[in-house]
Amino acid sequence: MPIAINGSGILTGISVGGLPDGIVDADMLAANAVTAGKLASGVGGKILQVVSANQNTRLAATSTTFQATANSVTITPSLSSSKILFHMTGDFNTDANGRVGFITVYRKIGTGSFVNIAPQGSNDSNSIDQNYGFLFINGQSSRIQVPCSISYLDSPNTTDATEYKIYIRSNDGGTVEFPTTNGYQSAVLTCYEVAV
Repeated sequence: MPIAINGSGILTGISVGGLPDGIVDADMLAANAVTAGKLASGVGGKILQVVSANQNTRLAATSTTFQATANSVTITPSLSSSKILFHMTGDFNTDANGRVGFITVYRKIGTGSFVNIAPQGSNDSNSIDQNYGFLFINGQSSRIQVPCSISYLDSPNTTDATEYKIYIRSNDGGTVEFPTTNGYQSAVLTCYEVAV
């Protein structure tokens, strides 16, 4: 087929590979023109954005059900196929001998409700995620004040604003704290958007 320019200025008659090397460069591509599906195999896993929050508002909880702390971070994924790598570091205090404290992560997408995203345990048919969360800190023989961290690769499947919030609870109605000292110890929450 001969190469021609039609009345709309469109070039026709060029077969795949018919352009000389180097004729199309990055400046000629429209913004966001290359989708994840067009990337070569093994190119996924890129960090698209990072959002972090450093907070030190302490919650002293006495409830035996999970209570929301003030510690949260919000990320708006650029692709619905992205995964979110959530990471938290902070200090937890059981406040008394023999007390067990539990810590978990809840997620809210857009204007929805917060949902506990702790993975389901394999040895408990009674929804271990709702009972134990991600971590438990056991002050069996003494009061424990300890640093802790959580990392979790989440799949929210959305481009809406997505908030991750720390929740804590006590095993016996006594006080547990996160972070441990108001204004001094901080919780650092970070979300990484990962292209897949």
